[in-house]
Amino acid sequence: MKLGILAIVAALAGPLVLALFGFRTDGQTATFDGPFAVGSLHGFRAALADGSLIPSWIATANGDLGAPIFWIYPRGAYFIASALAALFGPGLDDASAIWLAAALFRMVGILGCVLWLRPIAGLEAALIAAAAYAVMPNGAFETPYVMGGFAQMAGIALFPFALIAMDRSADNLLRRVVWLAPAIAAIALLNLPMVVVAGVMVGIYGAIEGAGSWRRFIRGGLGAACGVVLGLALAGASLVTALLLQQEVAIERTFVTFEKIPFLFTWQRMFQSNWPAHAALEHFGVIIPVAVAAVGLCATRGKKLIRQRTMLLTFVVSVFLITPFSQLAWKYLPILARVQFPGRFVDVTALFSAGILALGLPALKLKWQRTIVGGIVAGAVILVSLQISRSDFRSGAERTAAALADPWSNVGTFVPPGPPRDFWDQARLAGPSAMAKEAKRLTGCDTRRGLSLDHISGGFSVDVTGCTGQVILPVFAFPGWVVEGTSVLPDKDPATGLLRTDVQLGTTKVVLHREAPPALMPGLLCSLVAFLIWVGLTYWASRSTARTASP
Repeated sequence: MKLGILAIVAALAGPLVLALFGFRTDGQTATFDGPFAVGSLHGFRAALADGSLIPSWIATANGDLGAPIFWIYPRGAYFIASALAALFGPGLDDASAIWLAAALFRMVGILGCVLWLRPIAGLEAALIAAAAYAVMPNGAFETPYVMGGFAQMAGIALFPFALIAMDRSADNLLRRVVWLAPAIAAIALLNLPMVVVAGVMVGIYGAIEGAGSWRRFIRGGLGAACGVVLGLALAGASLVTALLLQQEVAIERTFVTFEKIPFLFTWQRMFQSNWPAHAALEHFGVIIPVAVAAVGLCATRGKKLIRQRTMLLTFVVSVFLITPFSQLAWKYLPILARVQFPGRFVDVTALFSAGILALGLPALKLKWQRTIVGGIVAGAVILVSLQISRSDFRSGAERTAAALADPWSNVGTFVPPGPPRDFWDQARLAGPSAMAKEAKRLTGCDTRRGLSLDHISGGFSVDVTGCTGQVILPVFAFPGWVVEGTSVLPDKDPATGLLRTDVQLGTTKVVLHREAPPALMPGLLCSLVAFLIWVGLTYWASRSTARTASP
């Protein structure tokens, strides 16, 4: 047990450093998506403080022109970060809340790995294997410190719990659906690409688990598929609404065309990358799990373990989907387009390699177990050194201010689609202040330019004194805005993409509020129906279990 405790303590140093010092959101070592995470949380917390229970419109985005970020992005990770900020007090800045939540996600993922592997290999083997998983390069360093994948870290943290649901329900199709659905729904409420990864991999895991018997295959593969579908339906209030509202945003910017899919282990990715250090880290992030899995396989000395076969074949599929050998799958399975980057499967690869290692550890002599733990401790030291080299030691207020001023605190998806998009992209890439400057130039009427807005609960007000007729307001024209006291809906100015409304003579103030989009109702209905089905299946499964257990 001492070896397992030593390994897990060393592995937890990484999340601790992440929570204390975070990662940079500006400069040469800035993360790609870190500024967007901080900016989105900043607006999310502002919306909560403004009285919105379920924020969708983020008024502070795009230089205060606003954006419907959480029409498309799941809110779960940002609710958790906001709750942590509230727990630590209002003085906790947005950047620190992001780093703290990201560290929590890492620790939840490690705990999930332990809980998944403990019934299979014993507690000490589970601790050592989970520690190995915790120090693997992709999840421990690349995703937080290079990509800044905040919501992705939240999604992958719950994947082990989907595997726990699969393993605990291996002998019953109905129970598998009931247990798997909530895990999939939780991942869907955290990150959309990772729920696709999870859905694909648990389906493959279940199908491989049932190979050799039609009954087991149906129970494994069909049960997993039904659990995934029901889980997605449970999250319908978020997913269905996002799907129906995609046409309102530049959603195509979130997809990677087949010709540009960045497969790993290609000549371009290995030797012609614009970021050679990043490319090397990506490939290293796959090579390490392969080596760890090889150690686990060698440790079993050729023994045929059914559990090992399931893990190994699922592991092989995950590696396959990362490489160019899987091009046909990415081309002809449209669902994979939602994953965006094959590299998102690397975290799953790492998790299954840890599982294979756990199965082999009990068969190893103590000296080899000590050697593996020594390697984990050395990996933890290297990891912490890399983390510190990328950490941000400025004050929390300085870190947040730098992130909010960064051009990548906003993304092109949330600029209104249409002709004005290219114009606003230039301003967006110059930073939020440039967008605000352009808004000052473009808003108003012929007699008065440079309108500003005052935020109020659920909307804003604009001083339009001196303006009559068509007036351009300083907010992006997305659906949902209504003018208080009138039945006239504001429309989109075709030249600027900003909101435009008609102002009568003598009007001094325009007050606008947001209404819930019509697309929300189908989503809520989907979640309600799915929940009722899940409750019914749960009751049926419990009755079935009781009948089986009764003498």
